Amino acid sequence: MGNATNGRSEYRWYEKGFGLRKKLGSVYHLYRFMPGWEGNRAYLEWLKTARMERMKDTLAAFDTVLAGLTPGSIALDLGANIGDYTAKLAATGAEVHAFEPEPTLFAQLERRFADTPNVVLHQAAIAAEAGTVQFWPENNEGADPLALMSHSIVEGGKHTAGSIPFEVQCVDFFSFIESLEQAPALVKMDIEGAEVAILERMLEEKRFDLVGELFVETHESQFPKLQDRIVAIHKRTKSAGLTNVNLFWP
Repeated sequence: MGNATNGRSEYRWYEKGFGLRKKLGSVYHLYRFMPGWEGNRAYLEWLKTARMERMKDTLAAFDTVLAGLTPGSIALDLGANIGDYTAKLAATGAEVHAFEPEPTLFAQLERRFADTPNVVLHQAAIAAEAGTVQFWPENNEGADPLALMSHSIVEGGKHTAGSIPFEVQCVDFFSFIESLEQAPALVKMDIEGAEVAILERMLEEKRFDLVGELFVETHESQFPKLQDRIVAIHKRTKSAGLTNVNLFWP
């Protein structure tokens, strides 16, 4: 789970070759608050553009929060993948909790952080509720297993179609945070669709005070069945004026 790619290189690709999408995004921007189905479709198209347009600013905002972490801070990497962002967080001296349920990726995390005492590894998924859940691996036969990033506990993803699920343990996001000695100063959440139920519950219960700064990738392109809920989350977050939430993690 999670994203192991370099967001800055993706941004450079966008700057060079994504001009048409940027122009279309300006059109969708005008129609995205229309009511009903048409408005949601326009919002989804706008999101595709906005995520790329805001990538540079999102990564800069993340780096600003990162620079403020100290050995007394707590940070979470949810969907750690091979640990590229876990390493960035750990370098600050903060206590880092990294979650990754996929066995091959988790084994890589164990090797990588074997001598990093401020990193706590959790071989588990994280979601709005605890339990044993089905886990769908990315269906990309022949690919390097350490390069796969779209495993999910949510059924119906474009990259997991046809894969054979297996059971993994899932930790309750809310209970886990409440078990910590203090609120995490920074949370990176890239959990392939499972973010939807967490964000909905945070909005319903007004619990964004649980975290300092929250960076989330919403996976509207990968999960068609979640698209209307994701649009609603973006609209509600904007309407609530939440300044510690960034839903445009690349």
